Amino acid sequence: GKGKREMKRLSKVLVCLAATLAMVLLSRVLFSTGLLDFTKLPEFKEGSYTDYYYLELDSTQKKTYTAIRESIYTFPVQIEIPAPDSGSLSHVLDALLCDDPYLFMFDSGSLMTVGKHNYFVPDYLMGIEKYEQTKEQVEKAADDMLAGLPDSSDYDKELFIHDAIINSCVYSDEDIISESTVEGVFVEGRAKCSGYSRAFKLLLEKAGIESVLIHGTATDYDGNSVKHMWNAVNLDGGWYFTDITWDDPVSDDGENYCRHTFFNMDTAMLNRTHSEYSFTYPCTDISQYYYAHNNAYYNVYNKDTILSIAQLIAESENGEVEFMFADASLFETAVQKLFKGEEIYRSLETANLKKDGRLVTTSVRYSLDYNANLITIFFEYKD
Repeated sequence: GKGKREMKRLSKVLVCLAATLAMVLLSRVLFSTGLLDFTKLPEFKEGSYTDYYYLELDSTQKKTYTAIRESIYTFPVQIEIPAPDSGSLSHVLDALLCDDPYLFMFDSGSLMTVGKHNYFVPDYLMGIEKYEQTKEQVEKAADDMLAGLPDSSDYDKELFIHDAIINSCVYSDEDIISESTVEGVFVEGRAKCSGYSRAFKLLLEKAGIESVLIHGTATDYDGNSVKHMWNAVNLDGGWYFTDITWDDPVSDDGENYCRHTFFNMDTAMLNRTHSEYSFTYPCTDISQYYYAHNNAYYNVYNKDTILSIAQLIAESENGEVEFMFADASLFETAVQKLFKGEEIYRSLETANLKKDGRLVTTSVRYSLDYNANLITIFFEYKD
């Protein structure tokens, strides 16, 4: 009995020694492959990106940005990154999502630390198959939209893209994730400001025009302030602000209107309604602002203004013209003289000479936008 008991004890010891030896061997294998080597950190690199928000990051943030952007399209469970704090990682994610409109497979994630290694864990909004399918739809719709792109100035290309998006999409804010991405515009035909802005950026860059997403606060005509997104656009080295969402108003009659009130504004124009934003480059030129570019923006009201309005009417083919005044005081002066002083009829009579006498010159309809200092004239042709 005694010998039997010793044999059992010995066998237990041998088993324990064998298990210990196996663990040692396994540990050596794992350390040799780097899986358990928490002291050896990988080499991270800065990318060669030229995107606006990438260039605003510090060196460590650029390395984090590069690590995520180079890997995210393969849908990894986690992506190793340099050691950031949570605030820094959030800043990098904002930069990524603003720089790359194709990053609609995720909108957030978390930071995981294992030993000295740090990982970004994405919260994916869809699987890789769904993403590839949606991206293909986005690309087709975008290319179809650009099929009629004019082969002329960057201004003309931007205007074409601006109008194409507005005419193919309606504003919607139903708290659906796709409304905040290019999927909303190109696939669903419904989007909110972030979807409009990302689609505008995507198409502009396909057309070779640099664009930057700007996020801040906007105060609407009713005095309501909300978080908002719009674009800065680079035309021939000059920067301008365009709020394509606000140029697609939600109308009471359900009609789809395409405005140009917020097309290529300078900073002073933008700041009337937009605030709490940051942008490095100056925007002080108004030559590419829609109404200035089309000779319909007035810094004075005089006889030349009446002749200029006549020219706008003569050139119009759809029975209406719009023109804007530089400030509220000038706008009020123009309203008084054009309509109460009936000087608009002088414009109509002058335009009628160029329209071969086809215009009705004894009556006119008009609308006034006091917020934008904008006047719209509706004129008629004789039967």
